[in-house]
Amino acid sequence: MMSLELLSRENDLPVTPSELRVFMNLDTSILDTELVPYIISAADLFEKFTGHATTQKQYQAVYNASLRGIYDLPHYPIISVASVYADTQIIPSDSYVITGERITLYDDFDDMMIKIIYNTGYTNMNNISPAIKRIVMMCVCDLYFYGHSNDMSNGVKSMMNLYKKITL
Repeated sequence: MMSLELLSRENDLPVTPSELRVFMNLDTSILDTELVPYIISAADLFEKFTGHATTQKQYQAVYNASLRGIYDLPHYPIISVASVYADTQIIPSDSYVITGERITLYDDFDDMMIKIIYNTGYTNMNNISPAIKRIVMMCVCDLYFYGHSNDMSNGVKSMMNLYKKITL
């Protein structure tokens, strides 16, 4: 891949401040507004480490044309593909297939730049698995009590490894 750019993100959170407060056994004197930045940071760390988006985001991925026409999208789960371009020419949706986190183009686009704009994440917070929510909340605990992301506990790292995207 040549480049990846985040185009937009929804303001949804993978866990609510009240869920987090119960998980961390915090009293109600800690305001939701104090917890939200921790949740956002933990969700971003989870996504950076695993490639697994917890909230809706739109990305633009740009590639040099591949001889095989196969392109792995770095973030998942894929909700939809908004558009695919070969240089500035739009590629119709019947000219490619989406399989998991991969797009395969049917035509040959040698020596062209392939631009894929796609949406990733979950359309509803209730669709996020309880295990992912738990990992995000454990990451918040690390951030909240230790103050920075460089020293995430081994437990959080090992749980994140279960969701890490591996490409061969």
